[in-house]
Amino acid sequence: CGDCGCVCGAAYCVVDIARWPLYGRLALGRQYGKKAGAFLSVSDYSNVIRWATQLEQREAVIRGQMVNRTSGDLSGQLRERHSQKDFEFNTEDKISRP
Repeated sequence: CGDCGCVCGAAYCVVDIARWPLYGRLALGRQYGKKAGAFLSVSDYSNVIRWATQLEQREAVIRGQMVNRTSGDLSGQLRERHSQKDFEFNTEDKISRP
């Protein structure tokens, strides 16, 4: 990716956005269970863990995980997103479904 600073730098870019859902979640034990991370020895890669932890705390990542979600806490489910305000007013806990 060159000089953009993504993955191991301070900037946040499309490479981070593309890699976090699989690699970041796997490194943190949130993808395929903890056995996959143990098999891949992800705990040996402290910078990967740091990167994944930092990205997981970003507002964009938190919101991105809500979109099209159909399980878990209703306040974390936003089945349709059409505007920024949907995160505030249209999560499943705030709307009624027939």
